[in-house]
Amino acid sequence: MTRTVRTIAVMALLAGPATAVAQAPTPDDQPTQLRRAQALVNEASAAFRSKDYLAALKALRAAEPLAEKADDPALPQIRFNIARCLEQLGRPAEAMAAYDRYNELPDASHRKQRAFEAMRQLRGQVFGTLSVACSPTGSLVEIAGITKGAASCPWQSQEVKPGAYAVKISHPGYESKIETIDIEAGKSFKVEATLKSLAPPPSLVVDAGPPPNLWPWMTMGAGLVVAASGGYFTLTAASDRDDAQQLPPGDDRQALVDDFETNRTLSYVMYGTGAAIVVGGIVWWLLDEDEDKDEDPLTASVRASPAGLQVRF
Repeated sequence: MTRTVRTIAVMALLAGPATAVAQAPTPDDQPTQLRRAQALVNEASAAFRSKDYLAALKALRAAEPLAEKADDPALPQIRFNIARCLEQLGRPAEAMAAYDRYNELPDASHRKQRAFEAMRQLRGQVFGTLSVACSPTGSLVEIAGITKGAASCPWQSQEVKPGAYAVKISHPGYESKIETIDIEAGKSFKVEATLKSLAPPPSLVVDAGPPPNLWPWMTMGAGLVVAASGGYFTLTAASDRDDAQQLPPGDDRQALVDDFETNRTLSYVMYGTGAAIVVGGIVWWLLDEDEDKDEDPLTASVRASPAGLQVRF
């Protein structure tokens, strides 16, 4: 036995006349579903013409699952008109979601174009645009709730929901920067950030003051050298004395005795001179030590310098 399947006339809210729902065979309860869907679509069409968009939306939403269950080709038109009702009700976010569901299905090109234009306009009512420019090159942008971790800079998005956002810009070797910005729907916002370079960590430079005075030590050294030369003359004098004692009286012995006395005298002079020089060096060194203690006894000073911190004792 053959059954005749009724068709649903889906309203074309923008075009005017109702659109016939294509015939689809099979399930036994399909004619009932289609009749119910047709009634709801007629109800929605009348409500839309009278500008009762809420009633039209309610009827279309009730018809959608019936048409979907019946695998009716008119389902895309029902979803399209649901989005149109939401537009008229001033609910742009819901309208965009409805257009997304509509775009999941194939449909006539003129409705697809209309949906594209509608979503472009709705996007400006739902989202704001945010762009971020950074210096130096290679900086990273991190926006909680928008970016997944850090994103490269420059960065831009045309679909930022209204609200307050903290924009963090960072780069190795530079001070990070955080700027808070309030995004409004339909407006464009721009963040420009120039990061400051981090100064290298200060180094510790120990300054022990002026170098020690070496002249007292050099003087004492010279005195020791002179005293040592006195030892040479002492040994020479002793040798002359020994040689003279082995000779009989005469000119040769007298010459050695004269040499002995001369070298002995020179040794005494050298000993005395060397000792005097060493004592002078010691006195010089002691005087320098006393002056250093009077200037800064047992203290250390710290000051900043281009090379870092200077510690002076």
